[in-house]
Amino acid sequence: MNRNALVVGINTYSYKNLNNLKSPAQDAEAVAELLEKYGDFKVTRLPVVEDEENDTVKVDDKTEVTLTEFEDAISLRHALRDRTTFHSSGTTT
Repeated sequence: MNRNALVVGINTYSYKNLNNLKSPAQDAEAVAELLEKYGDFKVTRLPVVEDEENDTVKVDDKTEVTLTEFEDAISLRHALRDRTTFHSSGTTT
């Protein structure tokens, strides 16, 4: 059985009542790397950006996540019908 993970780190918000944050994307990336290294997970990051320096991808700390993007990522994980882990860093209110 495949092991999948959806790791979300949201620093940037478009809502005026929510301040942007500094560390959720960094925290989420740390979790993603641990899952890949020690848990043999295939990790989907949201938001994602190419890390050209390391020829890989990482959680993007400057991009907002739309509700549609979030729903699509969850739907894709559900459609795989494999074991999936979910981690989210950011404002939870």
